[in-house]
Amino acid sequence: MSNFSSKLPVSRSLSACQVALLLVDANHAFKYAIGGTGSNLDVVLFGGALGSLFSFLQFIVSPWIGRLSDRLGRKRVLMLCMAGNLASCFLWIVARPFWVFVLSRVVGGLSEGNVQLSVSIITDITTAETRSKGLALVGLAFALGFTVGPAMGAYFASHDLAAYNPTLESLGLNPYSASALFAFSLILAEIWYLQRSLPETLPTRRKSTTPAAKPTPKPAALSRLALIHASLK
Repeated sequence: MSNFSSKLPVSRSLSACQVALLLVDANHAFKYAIGGTGSNLDVVLFGGALGSLFSFLQFIVSPWIGRLSDRLGRKRVLMLCMAGNLASCFLWIVARPFWVFVLSRVVGGLSEGNVQLSVSIITDITTAETRSKGLALVGLAFALGFTVGPAMGAYFASHDLAAYNPTLESLGLNPYSASALFAFSLILAEIWYLQRSLPETLPTRRKSTTPAAKPTPKPAALSRLALIHASLK
């Protein structure tokens, strides 16, 4: 482990290292089970395990995020999730020690409530006749994001910020910090847009009988947010 990580509290460093070691052990166990050999297989399996960790944590936390949004409101919980995404990208920017990168994926997985909250908001603001169109726009935006996002990530990953300015290594920057910084900037823009333009939609649905309802966002606007967020994956 690097000198940078040794300066951090032992308990915090140990917990992230334990997660990394569990992934390594799971990788070796699966490799043995399928009878695979070779270092390239190790890389592929470990990368898959790291990606699965993000999805597994998202699976675990999704019901809790849904319940919180029903109690506290969609916008408030969505903003909390965006703050977690922002923290995840910041950790990725300074993830020169590998355990910091693992920690960034853990934080990102635990705060990944954007998908279900987007669907909930669309459900709140649409009628039975227009709901399918609104949900289709969200799905379309995510599809476009997953198509364009990898190419954008590959472009920024080809630019090592530390190579341009070696003094940045002391801040923990890694060869992929440019991609992380770009994602960080997009999330900042998304948070600004959400705070400025997204009203709370839960009271609108529950109090639909009141004569004066708050203005609600258009499904197309939410689909643009989904496109931005999907490009970060």
